[in-house]
Amino acid sequence: MTARGGWLWIVGALVTALVAFSQQQHARELRNDLDRLEDDLAERRENVRVLEAEWSYLSRPERIKDLAGRHLADLVPVSVHQLSRVSGIPLAPPPIGIDTTWSQSGAGEEGL
Repeated sequence: MTARGGWLWIVGALVTALVAFSQQQHARELRNDLDRLEDDLAERRENVRVLEAEWSYLSRPERIKDLAGRHLADLVPVSVHQLSRVSGIPLAPPPIGIDTTWSQSGAGEEGL
């Protein structure tokens, strides 16, 4: 009985050591994953700071005014004569090879 009990204690100690080693390895892997994620987060936060700085630089009112003066100087308000009704716009021709039997007046009611 004593020899059998001794072997049980030895086997139990080995199993416990293996489980402890396995848990230690798992904890080390999780820690490495956490470190990698924290590095990735820090990098992304730095990218956000850079993009915010660039946005602040590009959206300065004096810069926008200068760009508007250079690129929008030729724009004029739309006159009434440039406006038209949607019904006055001709429909596009049907694609080649497709037979459509609907007319403009009944578009959307029967032919589709």
